[in-house]
Amino acid sequence: MVSLSTVGLCILSMGAWVTGCALGGGEGGGGSGLPIPVATASPIYVSTNGNDMASGNTPEEAVASIAVAIERAQACADPGCLVWIAAGEYVGQVELANGIDLIGGYDEAFDVQDPSTNVTVITSDEPRTVIADGIDDPPTLTGITFRGADFDTTDPDDAGVGRSSYALWLRDADIDLHDCIIDAGPGGDGIDGADGEQTPCDALGGQGGESYDCGGSAGGAADAGGDEVVGGEGGPPGSSNCPNACPLVGSDGVSAGTAGSDGGDGQPGADGASTTDDMGSFDSNGMWIGAAGSAGERGTHGTGGGGGGSGGSKHFAACINCASLLPGGRGGDGAVGGCGGDAGAAGGAGGGSFGIALISSNVSVTNVVINTAQGGDGGTAGAGHAGQTGGTEVGNGREDAASQTCSGFGIDYYSGPGAPGGFGGDGGDGGNGSGGVGGVSLGIALIGSSSVDDGSLIINVTEGGRGGTGQTTETTGIDGRASAQLLF
Repeated sequence: MVSLSTVGLCILSMGAWVTGCALGGGEGGGGSGLPIPVATASPIYVSTNGNDMASGNTPEEAVASIAVAIERAQACADPGCLVWIAAGEYVGQVELANGIDLIGGYDEAFDVQDPSTNVTVITSDEPRTVIADGIDDPPTLTGITFRGADFDTTDPDDAGVGRSSYALWLRDADIDLHDCIIDAGPGGDGIDGADGEQTPCDALGGQGGESYDCGGSAGGAADAGGDEVVGGEGGPPGSSNCPNACPLVGSDGVSAGTAGSDGGDGQPGADGASTTDDMGSFDSNGMWIGAAGSAGERGTHGTGGGGGGSGGSKHFAACINCASLLPGGRGGDGAVGGCGGDAGAAGGAGGGSFGIALISSNVSVTNVVINTAQGGDGGTAGAGHAGQTGGTEVGNGREDAASQTCSGFGIDYYSGPGAPGGFGGDGGDGGNGSGGVGGVSLGIALIGSSSVDDGSLIINVTEGGRGGTGQTTETTGIDGRASAQLLF
């Protein structure tokens, strides 16, 4: 790190620069009193009017981007180079390097340094604006406003992705901050949970019973498409009559089949549960992950109706001028059961808003203000789909009684009619998903063995993201946590 010397010290008050401080020696002196590099360190100049094809060695040869300036500074021989940055907004992710100091607040000629008038902003459209990864020779960052990406105003096509914004992100690194402002960017809203759809199923009704010579069968039992069967039993057949001679009455104890029983309704799916964790966690890549709520459960399928029993048959062993068999009518098939509705998905967590994220890192701050922004709102809970209504077609395949008149006796004879099947049960409604948790809003996140050496630090905290709207009060997500500092 390049050595710095100062004669005076300017103090930040409520985010504004106090001017009129005495200025130390060294090239580029002005009136801010910020740490000014000693003459033994050569600057690389950066200006919004610069050109990255230029050398960067003089104000007239300034480069345009800070990333290029850092590369040039790393190539300098002992005692090394530092980076002087003129006023303006520099858009682009910056990765810090060992011992390369960044000093902002210069005018275009690089002969006055006053961040109160020569505001130098580093910002980015990337989740991490400034990265320090694996740095053991702490660079000093002076007179710069660091601004995280604003994911609250992304293109509508990109909305709802739940991205987190980090103004400064450090891992296994140490840095020094002097007279800086850190404006955290707002996190993106979480993705909305998808609504449930209609679940397909084969909740078949039972088949109607069939008659046979001198008898008939019960209707078949229904099923529920693999779910628990409730009801839907087949109806028994009617009574048959098989005399050895011509009967003297028309029916002689032959009866109709019995209708199949109705299928039972499916059970509604349980709603998902919102998370109670408003803090979240950091993954192995050093990125914040909001806690997840759960999806609902699907509704179970209704059971089909049972098949109707066949009518009883009549069979004559011997009878003049009569057919020997009057089969009973076939029973009607049971109606299909309604399929259960699929569950709604959980809304995604809102993105977090971080001024500084420290992962096994240390930062020394002097006259630094951190302004947090709101975390992203959690995604809306998906709605469960309604279950299907059970079927009502109960006469498919049903046959009436057969009849004949025996001319030798003038008597009408009958078999039994088949019975209708049962109605299908309704499918259960799908459960609603839970709303997503709101994103956190943190001035400083401390992960692992991290620390802050506080010389003078102000953190202005806003609020965490709002929990995602639920289909019910119970499924609404919780708000994200807001804090000046939080240890993970």
